[in-house]
Amino acid sequence: MDWRTIQKAIDYIENNILDNLNYDEIAKQIYSSSYHFHRAFSMITGVTVGEYVRNRKLSLAGQELFLTKAKVIDIALKYGYESPESFTMAFNRFHGVNPSEARVSSANLKFFSPLNINFILKGGFFSMGKIIISNVKNAEWNLDANLNKQFDPEGKHKHSFEFQRSDISNFSHGGKQEVYFYTLQPGKANAPYHYHTGSDEVYYIISGQGTLKTPEGEKAVSEGDAVIMPANENGAHMLINTSSIPLVYINIKTVSSPDVLIFPETEKFAVFSSCKRLFLKWFKMDSDVNYLEGE
Repeated sequence: MDWRTIQKAIDYIENNILDNLNYDEIAKQIYSSSYHFHRAFSMITGVTVGEYVRNRKLSLAGQELFLTKAKVIDIALKYGYESPESFTMAFNRFHGVNPSEARVSSANLKFFSPLNINFILKGGFFSMGKIIISNVKNAEWNLDANLNKQFDPEGKHKHSFEFQRSDISNFSHGGKQEVYFYTLQPGKANAPYHYHTGSDEVYYIISGQGTLKTPEGEKAVSEGDAVIMPANENGAHMLINTSSIPLVYINIKTVSSPDVLIFPETEKFAVFSSCKRLFLKWFKMDSDVNYLEGE
């Protein structure tokens, strides 16, 4: 049984998620015995079939509670729970809050998205692209950066560029996107005003609020806002936490190597490449040399 067969089973589950799913019937849909189906599913996805179905139902139930005015009992029955008590217990175990609390705007509900299995070729070995599930509540910081301390020890710059970052998926993982959790403390900015020429970026504000500097002026951003920044001069940006609490956001960007970053206000640029070895250097716009110099 290969990964394509398991993907067919996942697709069947998703198409029938509101039904009383019979695991033997799912195995029949992919022409497999129940034993081999369960074994292969958990081996490839990292979760059992039962865990996957339960997580998907509770995730969908959380979204429905937050977005609609449907009664808790109706949602419980819709997703296969016979009583409000059993639904509340499972919901609390998964989301960390009771169903009645899920409609509060500050409720931090979990989202378990449908699995999509794919393979990648990398480094001469055939390997499966892993499914990554990470929660901002327990993500550990991989980087605690103070750019001023590193590049401006004399304190000449008016902005304080400091951030904490959790790497969920970066360029070294071989995928097509990079995903990070960022935390900006009050008064801190993530990076100088710049734009990419190779990588599109998306910010999604998880909590807190701040000010986003853009070519069209400063824009207020807060919890729930999604910001899309194209890889051109229209996508220039700098995010500053202008509130009194930490600003937490997710940063998703397409992998582009090499990539050139332009800093339009200070007339400099940076070149980044991860081909064979990491390369990152900054230059002034007027630092060009003759094409044949030194040849």
